[in-house]
Amino acid sequence: MPGSHWVAIYTTPKTFYIYDSYGRQTTNLLPLLEHKLNTKKVTYLDSNYKPEQFGKTSEICGHLCLAWLCIVKEYGVRKALTIE
Repeated sequence: MPGSHWVAIYTTPKTFYIYDSYGRQTTNLLPLLEHKLNTKKVTYLDSNYKPEQFGKTSEICGHLCLAWLCIVKEYGVRKALTIE
């Protein structure tokens, strides 16, 4: 739907790993989430900032998020953070 966008988040007890297919930083994308994580002193890491999709609308952001989470499951989160 227009105005909807998927973001994938993988969590461990101490860290949130955040993936956005447009390559945006959490600070710009989810400022409320960033504020809450900082308040609770939880570390968060964004995936690399190279966008995998462009334009104002896209119908594949959900697919990309699910693919990223599958890579996290199969190869680990550190490897998923380096996808280009």
